[in-house]
Amino acid sequence: MSLMRKLLLATIVFFCTISNSYFFKVSSFVERLKELFMILRKKTFSLLILSLGGGLLGFWFVWANSQHPKVVDSKIGEELVHLSLIMDGNRRWAANNGKLAGEGHYQGALAIRKAVDFCLAEGIKHLSLYAFSLENLNRSQEEKRDLFDLIPKFFEKYSEELLAKKVRIRFIGDRNLFPLEATHCITQIEKITNDCDSLNVYFMFFYGGQQEIIAGMKKIGEKIKAGEVEPEAISQAFFEQQLWSVGVPDPDLLIRFGGRKRLSNFLPFKLGYTELCFLDNFWPDVNEKILKKCCQDFLIVGRTFGH
Repeated sequence: MSLMRKLLLATIVFFCTISNSYFFKVSSFVERLKELFMILRKKTFSLLILSLGGGLLGFWFVWANSQHPKVVDSKIGEELVHLSLIMDGNRRWAANNGKLAGEGHYQGALAIRKAVDFCLAEGIKHLSLYAFSLENLNRSQEEKRDLFDLIPKFFEKYSEELLAKKVRIRFIGDRNLFPLEATHCITQIEKITNDCDSLNVYFMFFYGGQQEIIAGMKKIGEKIKAGEVEPEAISQAFFEQQLWSVGVPDPDLLIRFGGRKRLSNFLPFKLGYTELCFLDNFWPDVNEKILKKCCQDFLIVGRTFGH
């Protein structure tokens, strides 16, 4: 073999050796890159899952707390003394359920027990219920008869229960207008529950806030005319003593059912610092959960009375 051929063969072997070594190095490097990529991809995926899980958990925690706000671990009645309820929506509840208005009022009367039991359970001492306004006199004779007939039926059925639970009943309104068919029952239930002290329930019956204020002003005018009081001696406390609602503390929270956002002439003299809550729920659909949610919101808000 000539020298030239030997040199050529040696060169080919050399380059083949170099190339083979380089190929294996490159291949090894590529494989390592693949392994590293797989490891990183797995870790990245795990981190992504953890991040998403943490985010979802945080979102759920915030949502859950917004749905069930924290309140003090005590009875609501320790801060909420007087709860007022405008029991609106009986007729619309009946219409939505294919029933007559009288059935709506009957279911509304039954719902009163839920409010009474709620107040007793939470230690609330005063509950006022807007039962019949002076403006309601414009309703049909049939509907008014259905409403007035409910009074003796309700108290005949639940008077013993109210006594056992020590619930005091009081009717507040223009007593000169009370219907005869209900007057005897009203007088009796007020008399037999007079000494009860667990809960005071005020039925605002034939009641109108503006009319109450005018009636109070007339009484004061008569006292001034008779020389029983001097104008300078008239104070807020003295004026309150002339009202139909004398002795009823100012409401802390007023809840109106039925979707309307107005007060409808309810206790205007006493609502100066009352928290207002308006619900779309019709009164017959009231339950403990609805009442508790409103009261918990009241506790969270807090009142400063101008301080």
